[in-house]
Amino acid sequence: MRAAYLRHWILDEKNQPIEVDLMTWAQWFEEPANRIVKQTLCSAGTCEVSTVFMGINHNFSAGPPLLLETMVFGGAADTFQDRYSTYEQAELYHDVVVGQVEAIPVWKHALANVARDLRSWFDSLKREIRNWRD
Repeated sequence: MRAAYLRHWILDEKNQPIEVDLMTWAQWFEEPANRIVKQTLCSAGTCEVSTVFMGINHNFSAGPPLLLETMVFGGAADTFQDRYSTYEQAELYHDVVVGQVEAIPVWKHALANVARDLRSWFDSLKREIRNWRD
């Protein structure tokens, strides 16, 4: 038997994960709509909360497979993530994360985005200087 983290799952018509072979998983996974649970743009437009079905187990220890993930992109909570075993948990906690992100003052989201952009710009500048020296 393969390790749990090497198996592949898809969602059935009732959003219950079922284990499938690699080719079935790959074909099902090609359609983005199959994987999206919820996506919410924050009211200030500074970040997005995305919850998706990953189709592979991200629990590398004992316990139920973690097949779904909520992640924040942008803003003060950028890269926050949490993982779940069931579709119902993912839906519920997506809304919880949205509420928590919405409770952060808009200026903190904006400041975090500016800081991220400055880090990115500074990193690219360092690469350019290194390339110029070589």
